[in-house]
Amino acid sequence: KILNASLVSGAVVLFWVINAWSLPMAGDTVKMNTSWGDNYGMKILNSSNPMTIDDLYNTFCVEKNETFNNNGIYTVESVGTVATLGGSNNGLPGVDPLTGKPGDPISEESRWLYASFFDGVFDSIASGQTLVDKVQNAIWFSEDEISSSSDYSTFIALAGGDFTLTGWNIKVVNIVNTVNQNNRQSQLVGTPVPEPVTLALFGMGLIGLAGFGRKKINS
Repeated sequence: KILNASLVSGAVVLFWVINAWSLPMAGDTVKMNTSWGDNYGMKILNSSNPMTIDDLYNTFCVEKNETFNNNGIYTVESVGTVATLGGSNNGLPGVDPLTGKPGDPISEESRWLYASFFDGVFDSIASGQTLVDKVQNAIWFSEDEISSSSDYSTFIALAGGDFTLTGWNIKVVNIVNTVNQNNRQSQLVGTPVPEPVTLALFGMGLIGLAGFGRKKINS
């Protein structure tokens, strides 16, 4: 009985861990706040996945000339690789596969900037709000939202030409205000993901525990 309870608990923990790395989904209701997280914060208020309710995500703005209301309530229109909700530059043409709306495909540099900031890669360059502002401006520059960024080259040089992401799932979350449809934004949102090896070892541990318990019972 103890073994069975342990296996059930382990399975629940594994399910919780996997969900803890999930992103917001289309149809979710979220709140945006300017003082949550390291830059801006997005909290899920209502979702078809109850495991994500109250989850808080760090975000960076993709579109400079589109804003969100502090403590505003929004509906997630789509989650993907294309920013569809305005901005100062259309950039390269792209289409959101979920909504069919045209928009800007997010650059691999922007995703790398997001992940590197939270991985502490830029900590030697600046700190606090100064660093946050520098990264936000670098993302806007990467997305052709502003014409210059004094720190973009400094940040990008640290990649050494390789913008491959490991341990991160980063998407654009396109949100629309639930009351005023003209109040909309595209937010860069990321979440760490477990390495496949970690999940495999966890699963093998559960299987091994089950086998050990069965052997003990049979003997």
